[in-house]
Amino acid sequence: MATFSDAVNAIEARLRDNWSATPIAFENDNEPETAGPDGKRKPWVLCEVVTTRSAIKSVGRPGNHITVTNGIVALTLFVPRGGGKTGREQARILADDLADIFRTVRFHQVEPGVYVQTWTPEIGPGNHAKSENPSGSWWAMSIMTPFEFYHRA
Repeated sequence: MATFSDAVNAIEARLRDNWSATPIAFENDNEPETAGPDGKRKPWVLCEVVTTRSAIKSVGRPGNHITVTNGIVALTLFVPRGGGKTGREQARILADDLADIFRTVRFHQVEPGVYVQTWTPEIGPGNHAKSENPSGSWWAMSIMTPFEFYHRA
């Protein structure tokens, strides 16, 4: 039987399989290596999967109910702070490309009635990343994609 953990693994695999432009970090990971050969910082992405609610969509025998878990694929793109117009344009291009990976797709169809469906991503405005990094050295943009995980319970 498919589980929510399987769905999260499928979401993470979809990102890994379709993204090579930057390093990726997942929940509870350390920040990836972000220094290039020249010592300059390079962009990276943090992937988090957040649930917002769950509900039963159909009734029937136990183990054969269709249930749905709603959530958000929350990607945060970090680019080196500064760079003016060039840095902003690079961040927007990367954010658009990340959004396309999850834009209205159905995947992880492991059995009838079990799948992940994503919807339309929203790209947020960039902001100075608030973390322990020195002097706010990262500019962060969020890419939020709603999803539904349909499964049997």
